[in-house]
Amino acid sequence: MRVVLLTRRFGGEVGATTSRLRAYVTALGEEGVEVTVLTRFPVVYRGRTPDPKHARRLYCREHIDGARVMRIRVPGEYKVFAPLVDAALYLWAHIRGERAASVESADVRDVIYGLLAIPFIAVIRPSAIVIEQGPAFLGLPVSIFARLGIPIVLQVSDVKSLLMERKRYGDASQNQILMHRRVEEALYRRAVSVITVTESMQSDIARRLGRSPGDVHLIPNGAELAAIGPADPSDKADCKRRLGLDGKFVALYAGTFNGQHDPTTLLEAARQLRSVPDVAFLLMGAGPLEQHLATTAKSWGLENVFFYPGVPVSELSVYLGAADVGLSTEVGGSKDNIPSKVYLYMAARLPVIVTDDTGETRALVTRVNSGVVVPPGDAPAIAEKLLELKRQPALVRTLGNNGRRFVEAFHDRRQLARTFARLVVEAGRRPAYGAPGSRLPGVEAP
Repeated sequence: MRVVLLTRRFGGEVGATTSRLRAYVTALGEEGVEVTVLTRFPVVYRGRTPDPKHARRLYCREHIDGARVMRIRVPGEYKVFAPLVDAALYLWAHIRGERAASVESADVRDVIYGLLAIPFIAVIRPSAIVIEQGPAFLGLPVSIFARLGIPIVLQVSDVKSLLMERKRYGDASQNQILMHRRVEEALYRRAVSVITVTESMQSDIARRLGRSPGDVHLIPNGAELAAIGPADPSDKADCKRRLGLDGKFVALYAGTFNGQHDPTTLLEAARQLRSVPDVAFLLMGAGPLEQHLATTAKSWGLENVFFYPGVPVSELSVYLGAADVGLSTEVGGSKDNIPSKVYLYMAARLPVIVTDDTGETRALVTRVNSGVVVPPGDAPAIAEKLLELKRQPALVRTLGNNGRRFVEAFHDRRQLARTFARLVVEAGRRPAYGAPGSRLPGVEAP
């Protein structure tokens, strides 16, 4: 059986999507599936050196986790193409009398990438196509294969129209929201199987299809317990020593440095605690705000903040081992997602400090009793909770152990990946959308 996985990112960057998809690819291989990943070249953030094997190439082939990986570059997307598309979309919006274009240049690039993927898929002739639908426009051109008899499995990690409604990306017009909603729903109805990562997204997708939530599969995020190991607290002093953090109470942030994850609030919290010599902030990752954060920390004289580049989960043990608390910050309006890093911290026996208002993250942390929740953007509250946990080592151990037991029971990524692989194999044996007998579970093809 052959399966094509279409995604923006795979194996080039460190992040939640890459970690989840690599686990899925490994599980598919264990099921005897031949996997081909179609993806783009890794994003190179300012100040970083691109991988020489990727520089100035429009296409390259690699092998990662037993899968064949084909990277496709949208010609000129970083220097020439994006400004031209921005200008064209601005002109179109102006002609129609709109304040902003319904489609952004990133969406147009996703459509072009999807179009470029079509001949590769046609040559491979897979039994099923898996689309990682964070950006809905990516899968729009590829959905033509559903009409040609190839089943499509949709892995929904974000519902952008919902995030736009909640101003996660700033102000968005109703036309923009409506356009994304229409594209998302078109993909939902062309898939033989839809999989998502949180209950609220599961309910939203089911409501749009007019069905019950049980008709949409839920495979939540998880953590790589095999890579993290038992997270033995007795190793903590050694891990701190290896990183030069002896005697420090360490708060770890491991993730992407961008506006949605609000790492600037962590610097504000660090500035409030810079007079406390034995508290340190360990910030790991990469992203568009990486240089800005480093410059800000230097200008504020934050000697209690330490930056490290992101590493694969298999190399995270020493950093997780050195930490005493895990930090997860999000801007307001992130009600439908649970950051993958939260499960990572819990698997490492770290109590978590998360920012949330009334969303799924708050519900999870409260239910498991694995940490504390503060309002988004509230740096003083983060600083206060850190000091409270520092003064209560017994509470730190209790919260950390609660989180570890919960992840072991319900969120081991290896087990979740096996469930995903079984769903894909099952989908590959079913008729595609438009073929006789085709349907999403409980949803007849229109």
